[in-house]
Amino acid sequence: MSSNEPPKTHPMLATELLGFQPQLLLDELMSAVNETIYESTARVEEFLNEWIDEKERAGEDVEPLKKELEHGMHALQTLLENYADLAFDFFEAWSHRNIFVIDEGLPIVAPHQRGLDLEVPLERERELQIEVETLRRKLDNMRRQYAKIRRCEAQAAVSRRKAEALLKSISFIEPAVLESEKATKPLADFLAALRKLYDIPRPEPSPATGTSMRPTAGKEAYLSWAVDRLMKDADGDKFASRAEEEVRQLMASDDMALGTSSPPRVPVKVDEDTDDSLSDSMTSQG
Repeated sequence: MSSNEPPKTHPMLATELLGFQPQLLLDELMSAVNETIYESTARVEEFLNEWIDEKERAGEDVEPLKKELEHGMHALQTLLENYADLAFDFFEAWSHRNIFVIDEGLPIVAPHQRGLDLEVPLERERELQIEVETLRRKLDNMRRQYAKIRRCEAQAAVSRRKAEALLKSISFIEPAVLESEKATKPLADFLAALRKLYDIPRPEPSPATGTSMRPTAGKEAYLSWAVDRLMKDADGDKFASRAEEEVRQLMASDDMALGTSSPPRVPVKVDEDTDDSLSDSMTSQG
């Protein structure tokens, strides 16, 4: 390798070690030099303007001096800027070749890479890259799922508030239903009792053995008539007592449920034969 050949460098390695790009430092230095030039020329112009003002107060003609000052300050500033640009071009090239240069043969370990095994085989590095990519995809999926869950929670909260508002608006229905059930329960019990009373079996009428008139034909006919009448009277009394007991139980249950007076009595349905038997029984007892 000849001595005139520039050394092989790694620009990114210098940036990694320094934490900033070297070119940014050089640009900042150039800006600082330009600011110094502008400030220096401004101070020189201020001094010369004061000198011209003294000449003007002394009564001398200062117009040529002002024109010469204007052109002279512009020429001075341009000269200084050109000299600074030329000098910093050389300084920038020299810095990149001598200051911010790292020979590729120089073993350097960055602070954040200290303790790492950099001799990893290429196959292992590829496997690790695939694993990292897989974990990155899983993390992205988890983030999307979490965002979806948050949206669902917000929607569920809105639906819950709407449902609670609806429930509050119709909450008056439940007490009304309970009151209606409580009010109609005695009526339902009363109707069930009436149905139970209606289902009481009717007494079978005994076959007629003669007329309802007392026979006078003979002793045997009178005995037959008397026995038949006694049987009918026994069946009628049994049916009447049973019906009256059912009505009394119904009245007692209604009074306890409603706390009011008992409902009107319902006439017991009695067939004509039973009615005749009851009438004849009352007539015979009278």
